[in-house]
Amino acid sequence: MNNKIIEALNSEDIISGNTHSFYNYPARFHPKFVKAVIEYFTEKGDCVLDPFMGCGTTGVEALVCGRRFLGIDINPIATFLAQVKTTCLTDKDFDAICTWLDRISASMNLHSKITLQNKWIPYVRNLPWWITKTIAILLFKSNSLKNDQQKNFVRCGILATGQCALDCKKTIPTSKTFLISFIDKIYSMISDLRAYQDTLRDSIDVPLSQLNRRRKILCSPIAGIENDMRQITKWTPAKLILTSPPYPGVHVVYNRWQIRGRKETPAPYWIINSPDGNGLSYYTLGDRQQKGLAKYFLNLKHSFNSLKSLLHKDSIIVQLIGFSKPSWQLHRYLEIMEELGFKENVCSLNFDERFSRNIPNRKWYTQYSDLSNSTEREYLLIHKMG
Repeated sequence: MNNKIIEALNSEDIISGNTHSFYNYPARFHPKFVKAVIEYFTEKGDCVLDPFMGCGTTGVEALVCGRRFLGIDINPIATFLAQVKTTCLTDKDFDAICTWLDRISASMNLHSKITLQNKWIPYVRNLPWWITKTIAILLFKSNSLKNDQQKNFVRCGILATGQCALDCKKTIPTSKTFLISFIDKIYSMISDLRAYQDTLRDSIDVPLSQLNRRRKILCSPIAGIENDMRQITKWTPAKLILTSPPYPGVHVVYNRWQIRGRKETPAPYWIINSPDGNGLSYYTLGDRQQKGLAKYFLNLKHSFNSLKSLLHKDSIIVQLIGFSKPSWQLHRYLEIMEELGFKENVCSLNFDERFSRNIPNRKWYTQYSDLSNSTEREYLLIHKMG
């Protein structure tokens, strides 16, 4: 089975299947790798924890494998996406969304008077006016949908369309083109979610309407999570942590889109209806330019110290992580894990040494990185409680 993990790690296939295509979150796992690790280290019914969850790839695959999932992330965008990607809809929900789409395509008018609430005005900076207006109309009209599941599904479609249209793009589409892309995206998401739900029916031991009994998603820092165990007691101890923490010293933008060069917009938070006032370092454990990355490693230490309370002696921690300067950062990372009582355990996959790989599909990395200060390798780290 470890051969399947290595084969999956080396995969350069486009990420697809289930609900993985809902949004292109930076530096996300490949689903094949996630599935291979979950099947190797856990049994059906076990809890899989991802404390740096991102858009929820681990959660989607854990549920498909018949495991329970506990996902935590500090970024509201991440938890919103993970929630939508693992929320099942009924036939009535799908019908309502399709009917809503038909009405939207027939009634979109850029001359409609839409006034943004004052709190959202800073969130549309650097957006072209016609894109702002189109998104504002879609968000306003989405309020006519009947429940939060429908509304969030549509907001996810707007988010994905906005990212595709704006993030790191040289040209900006017209309002009409944006609307066409949005409608196509929603229909594609509906098809993907229907297929995912068909798969889930054969994998989980509860009705789809009770999927919340098999997954828990929290928007929270990891450090200090042991002080609020009321929310997660029944989900722990976790058999497996499968995660990819922020890469130390690497510039990956998790909380903004970059428009027309390096101009940034916090529009994603407006779209998901979640105010945000934090800078990039908040989401990456520390400023990548700080000497010695002292804050990053301090926050990492606090985070994994808190994670110890969610594990037992046989739990496995699997991480996939890259470093801007692995010559010293990898050593410091492993040193912290050892200080906390985690023992590196590469032999659990019958490896003679630590596995690393060239980063495939490196587009996200070059978009957001200073290439003079980056590595092209990721490391597979496997630990157990010492």
